[in-house]
Amino acid sequence: MPPSIAQPQCGAVLLVAPQKESCQKVELALSHRGHSVAWCANALEALNYSAQREFDLILVDSRLQAATVDLVGQIKARGTNEEIVIAAFNGSGSDDKPQLREPYLANPFQLDGLIRSIEGALRRRDLLRGIVNGKVGTEADPGNTRVQSAPNTRSRLPMTTALIGRTPVMKQLFRTIQRIAPIDSNVLITGATGTGKELVARAIHDGSGRRDGPFVDVNSSAIPDTLFETEFFGHQRGTFTGAYETRRGLFEKASGGTLFLDEVDTLNLSAQAKLLRVLQERHLRRLGGRENISVDVRIIAATSTNLKGATASGAFRPDLYFRLRVVPLHVPQLRERVEDVELLVDHFLRHHAERNGHQPRRFSPEAIRAMSDYSWPGNVRELENAIEYALAIGSGEELGIDDLPADMFGEDVEEIDDANVLTFPSNASLAEVERRHILAVFNRCGRHHIKTAAALRIDRRTLYRKLQQYNLDLQINSA
Repeated sequence: MPPSIAQPQCGAVLLVAPQKESCQKVELALSHRGHSVAWCANALEALNYSAQREFDLILVDSRLQAATVDLVGQIKARGTNEEIVIAAFNGSGSDDKPQLREPYLANPFQLDGLIRSIEGALRRRDLLRGIVNGKVGTEADPGNTRVQSAPNTRSRLPMTTALIGRTPVMKQLFRTIQRIAPIDSNVLITGATGTGKELVARAIHDGSGRRDGPFVDVNSSAIPDTLFETEFFGHQRGTFTGAYETRRGLFEKASGGTLFLDEVDTLNLSAQAKLLRVLQERHLRRLGGRENISVDVRIIAATSTNLKGATASGAFRPDLYFRLRVVPLHVPQLRERVEDVELLVDHFLRHHAERNGHQPRRFSPEAIRAMSDYSWPGNVRELENAIEYALAIGSGEELGIDDLPADMFGEDVEEIDDANVLTFPSNASLAEVERRHILAVFNRCGRHHIKTAAALRIDRRTLYRKLQQYNLDLQINSA
């Protein structure tokens, strides 16, 4: 009977052992706990097998010895994401332990210990890959579609969105995050506004050795130039009027963890010089202080501008640019991964339903198509706002295209020119003129409510009332 352990998300496990009989108990236990399991006999088969199918974890019998080391090296060289666990399946002495940094199950062989080792490795992978709402094991996530930071009680803001995607560009981003998270180098994240740069920063922090330390995020543009030193470095009591107590700055608060500098391009040259000095010397002095204070901080900076171009124009220090850009990382715009729109829509609908204690609602196929066709200049942030708007004004279980913000379709609204002006009999009533005019515009806009309201320069409620009054919504286009 497998041990009672809090399970991670179910994963795909590859067992690598010379004889299948030696790992049958392991296969049975993992299958019983919901994991899919495959077996191969040697390192070469494992390389071929894992090249054809993506695994979450590879469990290797230490009797492969030198071949084990070679297998691990080749798998890691491919840059894929498998967790690797080494185990002594034969219950022999500890001399079989390979000289590897991978998790190793000490002998003698025990099934319970092995299951704990395997699922511990899968939980580490879950943390990097991301769990919806940070709840381990609550929802299967096939296809490597999500990365979301686990909750951090020291974070100033809660997580409200997720990095979600199954497009090649997003899968590559997920792989890059997993590779760079543990290495502790500074990272410069670039990308347009609303793409999720802070989410990437949090995912890197939560996948690093600093995950138990603080994640301190700061909007650089919100700090006045005159307050830069006291905000970043702190001050001693009595340094200036109003300094009634000693205060730690952002660097000290982030020590042992990560300092995320959003919109770093907005810092002036004086602030850049002071920031560079702390990054180089790894210590600071509070405003009014006399002692140097050591700080251990990983810097993750983000910008939506061309920072390299800013160095050429003299607006940004080249030495600070290269100090921050040890590892560059680019977040794609939503229009570069339109196939992910439906995934994001589904996530946000569930997120807002859970937040408000409601059952999830859905969008009509027409609305999904409209959102997939839209260019989303505000990226994922604009998409979430549009969905929240639709949830607020829409009624019924299914939300339609008319529940989306009108400005999404403003660029497609056609003007009514003189060639399309209708003529009426001289004895036509005002109501008849209005009815025929609204119908003509309604048909010309493809019977699209939002476009029609925009073309008529009226709000949608007025349009709905007029359509109902004249029974026009039931008319055929040629009426």
